[in-house]
Amino acid sequence: MIIWKGLGFLAILIPVVIVILLQIIFGDDPIYASIGYLLGAVPVWFLGKRLNADVGKVVADPQTGQQMTTKAEHTLFWIRMEYAAVIPVIIGIVAFFA
Repeated sequence: MIIWKGLGFLAILIPVVIVILLQIIFGDDPIYASIGYLLGAVPVWFLGKRLNADVGKVVADPQTGQQMTTKAEHTLFWIRMEYAAVIPVIIGIVAFFA
């Protein structure tokens, strides 16, 4: 079961799509899977940084007057999307040496 918030599912989708495209274009060599995972981590990192940079919105409880900030989060398994980009890097390094 995969758990995500916001656009966190893109942390898996982007690297997998890049791996599939590279293997369709260049063949079924494991080196292309490794390169695909490494290349896929780059847009996940930058997209995660951009999406999670939102400062949020301040809302007030009308009964108590207490203020709180609401913010959209983009996570995969409770890991922020930009940090989840490390997972495809590790997979790419393991696939390179396998």
